[in-house]
Amino acid sequence: MPVRRTSYPQVDPRARGLMRPGLVVVPPDVTVALAARLANRRQARIVAARLGGAEWTAATPETLRRALGLGLHRAPLLAVLWDAPLKPTKASEVAVRRRLDPAHPFLLVGDRRQPEGVVFREPRAATGLPLSVERELDRLPGRVGEILRIAGAQGEALGHPVAAVGGLVRDVLLGRVDAGTDLDLVVEGRAPAVAQAAAGELDGKTVEHPAFLTATVILPDGRRIDFATARREAYRAAGALPVVERTSLAEDLGRRDFSLNALAIRLDGPERGRLVDTTGGLADLRARRIRVLHPLSFVEDPTRILRAARFAARLGCRIDPTTRRLAAQAARLDVYRALSGDRLRTELELLLAEPRPVAALREAGRLGAWRLLGAPAPPGREAFPFEDCPRRVRGFARRW
Repeated sequence: MPVRRTSYPQVDPRARGLMRPGLVVVPPDVTVALAARLANRRQARIVAARLGGAEWTAATPETLRRALGLGLHRAPLLAVLWDAPLKPTKASEVAVRRRLDPAHPFLLVGDRRQPEGVVFREPRAATGLPLSVERELDRLPGRVGEILRIAGAQGEALGHPVAAVGGLVRDVLLGRVDAGTDLDLVVEGRAPAVAQAAAGELDGKTVEHPAFLTATVILPDGRRIDFATARREAYRAAGALPVVERTSLAEDLGRRDFSLNALAIRLDGPERGRLVDTTGGLADLRARRIRVLHPLSFVEDPTRILRAARFAARLGCRIDPTTRRLAAQAARLDVYRALSGDRLRTELELLLAEPRPVAALREAGRLGAWRLLGAPAPPGREAFPFEDCPRRVRGFARRW
């Protein structure tokens, strides 16, 4: 009796088999508006640009739409381009997937002269093995451990998961927490409710900030504990304060300034001590690397340029090349009409209060931060008018 053989579909285990078509290549100094128009006309999944040599960059249509919403119509595409490694079509699937990470959400596939397609990282792909720092929480100095335990317990009782975020998490992982460390907590649910419950246990008082879905607990000794609802932010204008709404902890971490500040430690119930890393922040912290989480980070909040300099000096970190380029480009834009002098002054005061203020000032200068303090451009004239673009860019634009 003949044996029926089962046939399986042929799968290409190489990069060519993973890539998706729909790629448009443009010069990096075309305007954002032109790149967006071309992407829409071609129904492109990605707009790629070569910066020189073997360095390729790209922007998604979503990034271009957001850039237009922030008023970057006439800014050069270079201001929103993200690093996009180019892999040969014959590269193995393993090599491709290993290269995809939070710092590289997509990569290009093709030969050295021209990419042919793009491979995207899965949105919820894991960033590493699970890690618990519960023992470190139990050894925190002063009242820090007690405050975190009470906040986590109150959150669990109310059904609202609670996590520590920001500098505390960074310092726990670096082993440098002291009794005066700032405490910033994020609540998946109603932060003011958890803050009020924790204040009752700690004999503190609560001050709520409804517009930002946050609350502050002030203890009898003057210490402040900030409780924030896990939230997403929408920027209506470059440099303006955001409009916020509730969301998950993972999405909240994704809207923060730098990956090493986008780490969280769960404080509630059986999850207590679990490190939450959705952006690759742990790897960047170990490598002492400052990296923004998306290409419009500095445009949405240009004070992050000063913050990058501050953290680089304090932690002895280097700023990764894409982050450095995006900061320098953002500092040149003339779209920050909503940026207040108070916010800049606050960031400058924090920078000058650093243990190494001279190093922080030098780094800020290298990032182009002082352009934010200069005189604005004349009314009606943005930093990158189309007529001042290089001749080859104007020729490219006319063809489209």
